[in-house]
Amino acid sequence: MRYRAPRHETQSSIVLTACGIGRFFTVTNVSTSGAGIVGEKELWVGQNVTLNYEGGKVHAVVKWTDASKAGTAFERELNYDIVNTIIAASEIIDEQPARPTIH
Repeated sequence: MRYRAPRHETQSSIVLTACGIGRFFTVTNVSTSGAGIVGEKELWVGQNVTLNYEGGKVHAVVKWTDASKAGTAFERELNYDIVNTIIAASEIIDEQPARPTIH
């Protein structure tokens, strides 16, 4: 059985770059080895992507997809400073005032 690093839930906004195009996605969980993401753009298994977060970027490959959800494996294992930076981005989002709904 393959080792799976512990996942940490988050709601961090990122820009995911795939095929040279950047789209907004949300990281729903992250570990040192990969991340779960949700976005409006459909991805495919085996696709190379870059997760651009405040302070850096991480190269990954899509391992699974299900409609708007996907799981990625990082090219290299991340250190906990980077994981914590991604997690902290969701805390910044939580501190922002809610955006008004436009009808």
